[in-house]
Amino acid sequence: MPTPSLLDFCEQISKIRAFEEVVAEGYRDRKLPGLLHLSMGAEATAVGVISSLEEGDRLYSSHRPHGHFLAAGTDPRSLMAELAGMESGLCHGRAGSMHLMDERAVMATGIVGGTMPIALGHSLVIPAPGIVVSIFGDGAVQTGTFHETLNMAALWKAPVVFVCENNERIEFSSREEHTTVKDIVEYSRLHRMAGEHVDGCDVEAVAQAFSTLARDVRKRTGPALLVCDISRLRPHYEGDLRIQDGAADPLEICMSRLVEQGHTESELRSRHGENVERARELLDSVMKRGDLPSPSDDVALVLKRMLP
Repeated sequence: MPTPSLLDFCEQISKIRAFEEVVAEGYRDRKLPGLLHLSMGAEATAVGVISSLEEGDRLYSSHRPHGHFLAAGTDPRSLMAELAGMESGLCHGRAGSMHLMDERAVMATGIVGGTMPIALGHSLVIPAPGIVVSIFGDGAVQTGTFHETLNMAALWKAPVVFVCENNERIEFSSREEHTTVKDIVEYSRLHRMAGEHVDGCDVEAVAQAFSTLARDVRKRTGPALLVCDISRLRPHYEGDLRIQDGAADPLEICMSRLVEQGHTESELRSRHGENVERARELLDSVMKRGDLPSPSDDVALVLKRMLP
């Protein structure tokens, strides 16, 4: 599979950013309900990792899954409808933001680190040369699930790549308040697996590092750990008024490099503006459908709609 160009990367990052900017607007305007954790600042990690996946690979996500699912090919309309609680949503409006399920991006969960052991189990049965990717935040590193999963993956030489989105924040506190381990990639050395630490706001660096790690994992030599330093450009959740201090913006970094390559800033910002407008049109069209699940649905009917 050919590596996308920087312009391709930038367009993917822009579409994810535009989608989530409109989701933030929708929450502000009380169009979208529920607890929403946006991934603004982590788009380069999502795009860089998923750009290197092959058709048979599968992905497991965290409580900030929108960017992962969009980068993995989930239909934006279906995802937006899910966030709106619509019957036409990805999971019939029953999953909301944090518990999404699809084919390529298999599962997300609101339980910190909750999909890691499931991803490991999936990797043990996935046909070669397929691999499984488990994406989680640095808060999950302080859970027993993280340590048990890495231990078993290394012991069984499982074809799984663990990707940590490290924003140095565990909800509302810093990592230093939770651990003395300064570099998460040290856990890869402890378990004798391949590990890499990269700038997660640099989409090209992420793509290159992940591709190198995945190449060996496909050979069934054992798992790998990729730590990506990112910024959290929105609050921990929508509605939280705490000021964020994340400075690195992957979209701005991409645009700056493209300007150095000869593209104009006005051209790039115009393209992003078009993506935002398309996302706004998408939200408006989803809301006009009026197919919100009936509050009178009983449990049996809900389950019937969720099952194939």
